[in-house]
This record gives sequence, C-alpha cells and structure tokens, in this order.
Amino acid sequence: MTALRIAHQCPQCGAPAVLAETDRLFTCGYCRVTSCLLQPDYFRYMLPHKAPAGKELIYVPYWRCRGMLFSCTDSEIHQRVVDYSRIAVSAAPLPPSLGVRPQAMTLHTAERRDGARFLQPAAGPAGAARDFEDHFRAALDGPVYSQA
Repeated sequence: MTALRIAHQCPQCGAPAVLAETDRLFTCGYCRVTSCLLQPDYFRYMLPHKAPAGKELIYVPYWRCRGMLFSCTDSEIHQRVVDYSRIAVSAAPLPPSLGVRPQAMTLHTAERRDGARFLQPAAGPAGAARDFEDHFRAALDGPVYSQA
C-alpha cells in the first residue's frame, strides 16, 4: 500500500513540508520546532485543484477504507489489502470512487478558505464502515460468516 502524501505548513515559521498520512509528530526542517498533529474525530484531506481564482468551489466528500480485510467463508479464510474510496453523498454524475488519485497526488488538509463549500456526508463513519463491509462482502462467493 502506498502512503498518502499530505502537504503541510509549519505552524511556527510557515515552511512547506510533505508528510505521510500516518505522521502525527512533525519536526520542521527549517526552525526545528516539533508539533503534534491532532484532530478530534478524523483527518480530512482534499485533492489539489486548478480552478481559476475567484471561482466558487464545492468539495464533495469521499470516504476511504485502507488496511487488511479478513473474511471467513465456507471453504477458506480470505485475506486482502484494501485501499478503496467511495463517494459519501448521492451524486449520480460524480464517480463512485476516486481510484488511485489519492495515492498518486499530494493531498492538502481540508480547510474552509476562499469561500469554498463542503458538502456534508450522507452518513457518518459508522455508515461508511457498513457500506465498505457490504461492498467487500459482495465480492466473495457464498456466505461470509465473519469479516474484520
């Protein structure tokens, strides 16, 4: 699995940095200040855009599931690495998944700026987890007795 790359700015001196998605401690290469990155629930990232300045932006939420998946069926225990995104709102013309974009691009922390609007997800993290579980369960033949 490829770790996501997140563009970050030092809160002390403003120097740019690129972090891995799992980094929670950041030491600035310029001013040497160490910061702890915290979020009350989950981190939110956005793909970079090339919209002209002054255009209103509307950000559409996608949930991401990344890790190991183990499924127990009649005949065996299936294991696989998953890194999958799924749209979090009902929006027919938008792609159901982001594909490999999050893995191939440097993401940015999602912040309200420049008048951008963020659509609210239709379901919270628990609903997203059930949706991912159903998606992965449907890919297996026969009944799935346990999945983690």
